[in-house]
Amino acid sequence: MIDYAAWIRRAESFVRQLNRLPGQWGMSIRIRPPISTDAADKLAASLPLGLPGPLRDFYTTGSSNVCCRYFWEPGDKYQRKVDKVFLYQHSLWGGPELIAAEDLADEHCVQEWFCGAEDLLGENSKDVLAVWQNTVPFIAVGNGDYLALHINHELPEMPVVYLCHDDTDMPIMRISPSFEQFLTDWEQLHYIGPDMLVGVLDLRRNSGLNMKHKKIKRLHKLFDLKQR
Repeated sequence: MIDYAAWIRRAESFVRQLNRLPGQWGMSIRIRPPISTDAADKLAASLPLGLPGPLRDFYTTGSSNVCCRYFWEPGDKYQRKVDKVFLYQHSLWGGPELIAAEDLADEHCVQEWFCGAEDLLGENSKDVLAVWQNTVPFIAVGNGDYLALHINHELPEMPVVYLCHDDTDMPIMRISPSFEQFLTDWEQLHYIGPDMLVGVLDLRRNSGLNMKHKKIKRLHKLFDLKQR
Protein backbone atom coordinates (compact mmCIF):
# COMPACT_ATOMS: atom_id res chain seq x y z
CA MET A 1 0.00 0.00 0.00
CA ILE A 2 1.15 3.53 -0.76
CA ASP A 3 2.17 5.66 2.19
CA TYR A 4 -0.65 8.14 1.62
CA ALA A 5 0.57 10.61 4.24
CA ALA A 6 3.96 10.77 2.50
CA TRP A 7 2.27 11.13 -0.90
CA ILE A 8 0.30 14.11 0.40
CA ARG A 9 3.43 15.71 1.89
CA ARG A 10 5.21 15.46 -1.47
CA ALA A 11 2.22 17.00 -3.24
CA GLU A 12 2.15 19.89 -0.77
CA SER A 13 5.90 20.46 -1.13
CA PHE A 14 5.62 20.45 -4.93
CA VAL A 15 2.80 22.97 -5.01
CA ARG A 16 4.47 25.31 -2.51
CA GLN A 17 7.57 25.53 -4.74
CA LEU A 18 5.77 26.27 -7.98
CA ASN A 19 5.90 30.04 -7.60
CA ARG A 20 9.59 29.78 -8.40
CA LEU A 21 8.49 29.39 -12.02
CA PRO A 22 7.65 32.54 -14.02
CA GLY A 23 4.15 33.93 -14.32
CA GLN A 24 1.20 34.43 -12.02
CA TRP A 25 0.35 31.77 -9.45
CA GLY A 26 -2.61 30.89 -7.32
CA MET A 27 -2.47 28.17 -4.67
CA SER A 28 -4.88 26.60 -2.19
CA ILE A 29 -3.60 24.19 0.44
CA ARG A 30 -5.70 22.42 3.06
CA ILE A 31 -4.81 19.15 4.76
CA ARG A 32 -7.09 17.79 7.48
CA PRO A 33 -6.28 14.85 9.79
CA PRO A 34 -7.39 11.33 8.83
CA ILE A 35 -10.70 9.95 10.05
CA SER A 36 -10.90 7.14 12.59
CA THR A 37 -11.67 3.56 11.63
CA ASP A 38 -15.05 3.92 13.39
CA ALA A 39 -15.85 6.97 11.27
CA ALA A 40 -14.80 5.06 8.16
CA ASP A 41 -17.15 2.22 9.11
CA LYS A 42 -20.05 4.66 9.50
CA LEU A 43 -19.20 6.31 6.18
CA ALA A 44 -19.09 2.94 4.43
CA ALA A 45 -22.52 2.05 5.81
CA SER A 46 -23.97 5.31 4.46
CA LEU A 47 -22.78 4.82 0.88
CA PRO A 48 -24.78 2.87 -1.72
CA LEU A 49 -21.73 0.86 -2.80
CA GLY A 50 -19.81 1.05 0.44
CA LEU A 51 -16.38 2.64 0.87
CA PRO A 52 -13.79 1.06 -1.44
CA GLY A 53 -10.67 -0.18 0.32
CA PRO A 54 -8.24 2.24 -1.38
CA LEU A 55 -10.36 5.26 -0.42
CA ARG A 56 -10.78 3.97 3.10
CA ASP A 57 -7.01 3.66 3.42
CA PHE A 58 -6.52 7.17 2.05
CA TYR A 59 -9.03 8.72 4.45
CA THR A 60 -7.80 6.78 7.50
CA THR A 61 -4.03 7.03 6.95
CA GLY A 62 -3.59 10.09 4.74
CA SER A 63 -6.18 12.82 5.11
CA SER A 64 -9.95 13.12 5.39
CA ASN A 65 -9.90 16.35 3.41
CA VAL A 66 -6.91 17.26 1.26
CA CYS A 67 -6.50 20.16 -1.16
CA CYS A 68 -3.16 21.10 -2.74
CA ARG A 69 -4.36 23.01 -5.78
CA TYR A 70 -2.55 25.36 -8.12
CA PHE A 71 -3.47 27.73 -10.93
CA TRP A 72 -0.79 29.05 -13.27
CA GLU A 73 -0.71 31.76 -15.92
CA PRO A 74 2.81 31.36 -17.36
CA GLY A 75 2.80 34.57 -19.40
CA ASP A 76 3.99 35.32 -22.94
CA LYS A 77 7.69 34.64 -22.35
CA TYR A 78 6.99 31.07 -21.25
CA GLN A 79 4.17 30.39 -23.70
CA ARG A 80 6.33 28.55 -26.25
CA LYS A 81 7.10 25.86 -23.66
CA VAL A 82 3.43 25.63 -22.76
CA ASP A 83 2.39 25.27 -26.39
CA LYS A 84 4.62 22.20 -26.78
CA VAL A 85 2.36 20.42 -24.32
CA PHE A 86 -0.92 22.37 -24.18
CA LEU A 87 -1.38 24.15 -27.48
CA TYR A 88 -3.06 27.59 -27.17
CA GLN A 89 -3.54 27.05 -23.44
CA HIS A 90 -2.73 30.25 -21.54
CA SER A 91 -3.47 28.95 -18.06
CA LEU A 92 -2.84 25.63 -16.35
CA TRP A 93 -4.31 24.08 -13.24
CA GLY A 94 -4.06 20.97 -11.16
CA GLY A 95 -3.07 19.51 -7.82
CA PRO A 96 -4.80 16.87 -5.72
CA GLU A 97 -8.13 17.74 -4.18
CA LEU A 98 -10.06 14.62 -3.27
CA ILE A 99 -13.68 14.77 -2.23
CA ALA A 100 -13.71 15.20 1.53
CA ALA A 101 -14.82 12.11 3.45
CA GLU A 102 -17.73 14.03 4.96
CA ASP A 103 -18.95 15.05 1.47
CA LEU A 104 -18.60 11.69 -0.25
CA ALA A 105 -22.22 10.62 0.26
CA ASP A 106 -23.50 13.79 -1.43
CA GLU A 107 -21.49 13.11 -4.59
CA HIS A 108 -23.18 9.78 -5.28
CA CYS A 109 -25.89 11.61 -7.20
CA VAL A 110 -23.55 11.15 -10.16
CA GLN A 111 -24.79 7.55 -10.41
CA GLU A 112 -28.28 8.79 -11.30
CA TRP A 113 -27.34 11.18 -14.08
CA PHE A 114 -28.47 9.01 -16.98
CA CYS A 115 -31.44 7.39 -15.24
CA GLY A 116 -34.40 7.82 -17.59
CA ALA A 117 -32.15 9.22 -20.32
CA GLU A 118 -30.53 6.02 -21.51
CA ASP A 119 -31.43 6.82 -25.12
CA LEU A 120 -28.79 9.57 -25.07
CA LEU A 121 -26.09 6.91 -24.78
CA GLY A 122 -27.03 5.09 -27.97
CA GLU A 123 -26.54 1.39 -28.61
CA ASN A 124 -23.90 1.03 -25.87
CA SER A 125 -26.17 2.34 -23.14
CA LYS A 126 -26.28 -0.95 -21.20
CA ASP A 127 -22.49 -1.25 -21.09
CA VAL A 128 -22.07 2.40 -20.12
CA LEU A 129 -24.67 2.22 -17.35
CA ALA A 130 -23.15 -1.02 -16.03
CA VAL A 131 -19.98 0.94 -15.31
CA TRP A 132 -21.45 4.36 -14.51
CA GLN A 133 -23.88 3.10 -11.89
CA ASN A 134 -21.17 1.06 -10.17
CA THR A 135 -18.67 3.83 -9.52
CA VAL A 136 -17.60 5.71 -6.41
CA PRO A 137 -16.45 9.25 -7.26
CA PHE A 138 -13.38 10.56 -5.45
CA ILE A 139 -12.41 13.70 -7.40
CA ALA A 140 -14.81 16.37 -8.65
CA VAL A 141 -12.94 17.71 -11.66
CA GLY A 142 -14.67 21.10 -11.43
CA ASN A 143 -16.38 21.15 -14.81
CA GLY A 144 -19.13 18.70 -13.90
CA ASP A 145 -16.98 15.62 -14.54
CA TYR A 146 -15.58 13.16 -11.99
CA LEU A 147 -12.82 10.68 -11.44
CA ALA A 148 -14.23 7.54 -9.87
CA LEU A 149 -13.41 4.01 -8.87
CA HIS A 150 -15.26 1.35 -10.83
CA ILE A 151 -16.55 -1.39 -8.53
CA ASN A 152 -16.04 -4.57 -10.54
CA HIS A 153 -15.58 -7.76 -8.56
CA GLU A 154 -14.34 -9.61 -11.64
CA LEU A 155 -11.17 -7.49 -11.69
CA PRO A 156 -8.27 -7.83 -9.24
CA GLU A 157 -8.34 -4.08 -8.50
CA MET A 158 -10.77 -1.21 -8.98
CA PRO A 159 -9.95 0.80 -12.12
CA VAL A 160 -9.99 4.60 -12.12
CA VAL A 161 -12.37 5.99 -14.74
CA TYR A 162 -13.21 9.48 -15.97
CA LEU A 163 -16.95 10.21 -15.96
CA CYS A 164 -17.80 12.88 -18.53
CA HIS A 165 -21.19 14.48 -17.94
CA ASP A 166 -21.67 16.06 -21.37
CA ASP A 167 -19.99 13.70 -23.85
CA THR A 168 -22.50 10.99 -24.70
CA ASP A 169 -20.15 9.57 -27.35
CA MET A 170 -17.44 8.90 -24.75
CA PRO A 171 -19.05 9.26 -21.31
CA ILE A 172 -16.52 6.95 -19.63
CA MET A 173 -12.76 6.91 -20.17
CA ARG A 174 -10.37 4.46 -18.57
CA ILE A 175 -7.62 6.27 -16.69
CA SER A 176 -5.68 3.72 -14.66
CA PRO A 177 -5.95 0.09 -13.54
CA SER A 178 -5.98 1.03 -9.85
CA PHE A 179 -6.18 3.90 -7.38
CA GLU A 180 -2.56 3.45 -6.27
CA GLN A 181 -1.29 3.35 -9.85
CA PHE A 182 -3.23 6.50 -10.66
CA LEU A 183 -1.74 8.41 -7.72
CA THR A 184 1.75 7.18 -8.61
CA ASP A 185 1.41 8.25 -12.25
CA TRP A 186 -0.36 11.52 -11.41
CA GLU A 187 2.55 12.54 -9.21
CA GLN A 188 4.89 12.00 -12.16
CA LEU A 189 2.56 14.13 -14.29
CA HIS A 190 2.81 17.01 -11.80
CA TYR A 191 -0.82 16.55 -10.76
CA ILE A 192 -2.10 18.25 -13.93
CA GLY A 193 -5.89 18.63 -13.84
CA PRO A 194 -7.61 15.43 -15.00
CA ASP A 195 -9.63 17.37 -17.57
CA MET A 196 -6.39 18.65 -19.11
CA LEU A 197 -4.89 15.16 -19.18
CA VAL A 198 -7.81 13.93 -21.27
CA GLY A 199 -6.69 16.14 -24.14
CA VAL A 200 -2.91 16.09 -23.85
CA LEU A 201 -2.56 12.31 -23.41
CA ASP A 202 -5.28 11.28 -25.88
CA LEU A 203 -7.38 9.61 -23.20
CA ARG A 204 -10.37 9.49 -25.53
CA ARG A 205 -8.68 6.43 -27.02
CA ASN A 206 -9.69 4.77 -23.74
CA SER A 207 -6.26 3.20 -23.28
CA GLY A 208 -5.49 4.88 -19.96
CA LEU A 209 -2.55 7.03 -18.97
CA ASN A 210 0.34 6.42 -21.34
CA MET A 211 3.42 7.22 -19.30
CA LYS A 212 5.57 6.90 -22.43
CA HIS A 213 3.63 9.55 -24.33
CA LYS A 214 5.90 11.91 -26.25
CA LYS A 215 4.50 14.95 -24.47
CA ILE A 216 5.46 13.78 -20.98
CA LYS A 217 9.12 14.79 -21.37
CA ARG A 218 7.94 18.22 -22.48
CA LEU A 219 5.68 18.36 -19.44
CA HIS A 220 8.66 17.64 -17.17
CA LYS A 221 10.62 20.47 -18.79
CA LEU A 222 7.67 22.79 -18.38
CA PHE A 223 7.60 22.16 -14.63
CA ASP A 224 11.37 21.99 -14.15
CA LEU A 225 11.98 24.07 -11.03
CA LYS A 226 15.68 24.32 -11.89
CA GLN A 227 14.92 26.38 -14.98
CA ARG A 228 13.66 29.92 -14.93
